[in-house]
Amino acid sequence: AIMNAAKELNLVDTIYQDLKFVNETFVNSKEFFTIFKSPVIPNSKKKKILHEVFAGKISDLSFSLIDLVIS
Repeated sequence: AIMNAAKELNLVDTIYQDLKFVNETFVNSKEFFTIFKSPVIPNSKKKKILHEVFAGKISDLSFSLIDLVIS
C-alpha cells in the first residue's frame, strides 16, 4: 500500500533515498542499532527516537513505512 502511494505521488525515488539514508545511519552507528535491537526499549520509544533523529530529513511517507515496520 505504501509503495502504491509512493507511485501515485511520484515519490518512489524519494522513499528509496530515505530508506537508504536510514539504513546507512543504522550501519554507521552501533549505538543506534543497539537501541532498536533491544527488546527492553518499547516500540513507542523507538518511534519517538526515529522521529527526533530523522525529522526534516526523510519524507512523511517514509516515516509511515518505518512506523509500520516497528509496530
